[in-house]
Amino acid sequence: MKLYREENIQKIIGAIELDEYDDSTQDKNVGQEDFELVVDKFLDLNVLPGQVLEIGCGSGDSLGKYGITHGIEPCEKRFNRAKEKGFDVRRNVAEYIEFEDHKFDTVLMINGFFQVRSDYEALIEINRVLKIGGRFIINLLINDDIDIILGRCLGYKNYIRLMNQFGFELVAYNKHNAGKRFTPAEQIGVVIAMEKVRDFDNRYLNLPQVTDFNAFKNFIKERDWKLF
Repeated sequence: MKLYREENIQKIIGAIELDEYDDSTQDKNVGQEDFELVVDKFLDLNVLPGQVLEIGCGSGDSLGKYGITHGIEPCEKRFNRAKEKGFDVRRNVAEYIEFEDHKFDTVLMINGFFQVRSDYEALIEINRVLKIGGRFIINLLINDDIDIILGRCLGYKNYIRLMNQFGFELVAYNKHNAGKRFTPAEQIGVVIAMEKVRDFDNRYLNLPQVTDFNAFKNFIKERDWKLF
C-alpha cells in the first residue's frame, strides 16, 4: 500500500521553490525581531545546551542564537543565504532530516510547524534525531476567528495530547499575542516545550478501546496500566 503520490510531493516542492517570501525583510518592515519577546524568553528558558537544530531556519537570522548549531531549510534561495552564516545547514524538510539518530539536545521550529506537509511524519523524524530527555519546541496559532493565511490553526491542548503518542511529554507552554504580523484582530500564539521520554513506537498510535468489561483492545502495559 502506497502512502503518497510522488507527483503531489513534487507539486509541493515546486511551490516551495516559487516562494518569494523573505523572512528578514518582513521582520524589518513590521519592526519586529525574528521572534516575539515572549517566545524569545521562552526559548532562553527551555532550550537545552548542546546540539540544537532549527527546522525552517529561513535565511539563517536565528543561527547562533539560543545555542542553535544546525539548521534545515527547504527553499533553495533561503537555504543558500543561511549557508553563508557558516553553520551546518541542510536543504531538508521536517519530514526528512539528514542527521543521525539521537544527535540533538533540542529541536525547535518557530513560525513554521503549521505548514508541514505531514505532521505525523515530522513528529517521527523529530523524535528520531532527538536524544532521550531532549526538548522539542514549537509554536502554534490558535485563534480561528482571524485568517492566519500562512498555515493552519491547531488546538494546542489536543495537539499536546497528540504529541504524547509520538514519545513526548509536556514541559511548559505559554499563550501570548502573536505579534505585529497579525492585524487588526489579535492572533493568539502558544509556544510549547516537550521532552522526549521514549523513542517513537507505532503501537502508541492505536488508542485503547474498552468494548466491555472483559475486552480491552490496543493494550500497551506501560501506557495503559493505570486504567485498571
